[in-house]
Amino acid sequence: MSSRRSKKPISLQKKKRYCSEKNSIFRLILGFGIIMAFLFREDLLSLSPKPDFLFNLSQPNTKLNSSEIKIGKTYPLTSQELNNIDQKSFALNYQGNSVQELANILSSLVTTEAEKARIIYAWITDNIAYDVEMLEKDIYWTDVTAKTVLKKRQTVCSGYSNLYQALAKAMGLDVVIIEGTATGASYVVGDSNINHAWNAVKIDDQWYLLDTTWGAGTVQQNQFRQQFNPYYFATPPEQLIFSHFPANVNWQLLEQPYTMEDFQEFPTVSPDFFKKQINFMSHETKVIMMETPTKILLSVPQDMIVTTRLKKNQQVLPDYYSLVQKQEETVTIKTAFPQLGKYKLEVFADSPQSQNYPHILTYNIKANYTSSPFPKTYPIFQDNTGYLYTPLNYQLPKNQRVNFKLKIQNATDIQIINTATNQWTQLTRFDQLFIGTAKVGNSPMKVVAQFPGDRRYWTLLEYN
Repeated sequence: MSSRRSKKPISLQKKKRYCSEKNSIFRLILGFGIIMAFLFREDLLSLSPKPDFLFNLSQPNTKLNSSEIKIGKTYPLTSQELNNIDQKSFALNYQGNSVQELANILSSLVTTEAEKARIIYAWITDNIAYDVEMLEKDIYWTDVTAKTVLKKRQTVCSGYSNLYQALAKAMGLDVVIIEGTATGASYVVGDSNINHAWNAVKIDDQWYLLDTTWGAGTVQQNQFRQQFNPYYFATPPEQLIFSHFPANVNWQLLEQPYTMEDFQEFPTVSPDFFKKQINFMSHETKVIMMETPTKILLSVPQDMIVTTRLKKNQQVLPDYYSLVQKQEETVTIKTAFPQLGKYKLEVFADSPQSQNYPHILTYNIKANYTSSPFPKTYPIFQDNTGYLYTPLNYQLPKNQRVNFKLKIQNATDIQIINTATNQWTQLTRFDQLFIGTAKVGNSPMKVVAQFPGDRRYWTLLEYN
């Protein structure tokens, strides 16, 4: 990827967001009679332009010049104001199917363009379910007009975007439907077919991107789980581009648009990657070819803790096949491989106060070398920003003296324990740095630390 991308910022995968239907061979002939019956009926169903996508877009925008776009940099409402609008929407119990009637009700609750745009998003994502049955069926056309979506209270992505556009226009907003490629559950790397629809809305003469389909929830085990997600409203364009590639590149709303080739190389990132203010420092591509040991670098906030999980063929490898270390705001991830082949590296991050560790990033790794695993690390090592200089191999040379060097914040004492003889060797302390040598026997060795106000020793690392 070009260097001009390097400064641009970039969930668990179980939560797959669905828009399009299963890929299959498009029927080239649907019947002349069917086409003529619907050709002049704008309010009825239309034919899908792509074989893998249910589309009945009311007015998709395909003829926009970049000079016509003024990009909204900062959304004009505060978090508290947005929350107040959301609560008004959630409290509304509308059972009808009239776009104009619903628009009038929503309009009575808000005033500005920003408020109108948000309350439509909140209402749709809280009241319209994703139609999983339609996803599973081999259907090529369906009625996803705004009126039908309101009546059925479920739809696919084109229905979500149609309803948002219809309500926004009824409330006096300038809005468009954007069609393009999104990295949902049916997306296959390398496929550039249109498979998704979302919206852009103009607020105070500036355009903002939103996706009510992804904002409504997720599909897990073929069941739709409704869960309001505010992230996909007014999503920063430099973030949404990692999952949404518009057919009209102007709707990237970026000064330097990406190509489809760039899009297909992006790593899999979740909204939490951006929410937690994490940035790439090294690898910005989905696939990493590793001919030799390679470091993956991320920039993270000072108090952020990062963990990883390495998989091969869906099997989770022991934790010691990856090593995560942090110095100030730089996280270094190293990987070890028991055999050649393809691996998946999943990255998680959270603050010490929360420790939920949501998924933020996934790489696909092709390992062309094998290596010994790293020492086993314990949570207290991460919690105190541990950094191990040496030794980095899980297997230590037997019956020899080995040099140890590591840095642990807040530690007052660090000892090396021979678990067979229970012999303790104290390392010399230089502020947060601890250095020394210890005799290794034929049994596992542990590195333990003591912290202020606590007489106990906590295990940091374990060697074999």
